[in-house]
Amino acid sequence: MNCPRGGFIISRHNELRDLTAEIAKEISSHVIVEPTLNPLTGERMTYKTAIKTEGSRTDVAVKDFWVKGQLAYVDIRVFNPLAKSHLNQSIQAAHKKNENEKKRCYNERIQTVEGGSFTPLVFPLFWRNES
Repeated sequence: MNCPRGGFIISRHNELRDLTAEIAKEISSHVIVEPTLNPLTGERMTYKTAIKTEGSRTDVAVKDFWVKGQLAYVDIRVFNPLAKSHLNQSIQAAHKKNENEKKRCYNERIQTVEGGSFTPLVFPLFWRNES
């Protein structure tokens, strides 16, 4: 990722994570920010890019969001639609690419190991005027 304003992508990401958690608290009394995923016990993931490290986490987990009694895990990605890797794509294609990358990283592990569901939240980076 590139940030022409000096590296504020992580703060934008954390703002969206915190906002997502606050909104989730409106519908669920069980919201976890940065929940740690259970360690793998020999499971093999389909994609090489799957998150396999111990201590891995997502951004937010919400109980009873999609399925009653189940945790819905959410991971956020903020991307710069003007980055070189996205310049030859439509904004829709860039969103889909980033969404699919997140799914390849987390979806299978969360479904098989955590017994939950996974939802990627993908946002284009927009600059705020902070003056």
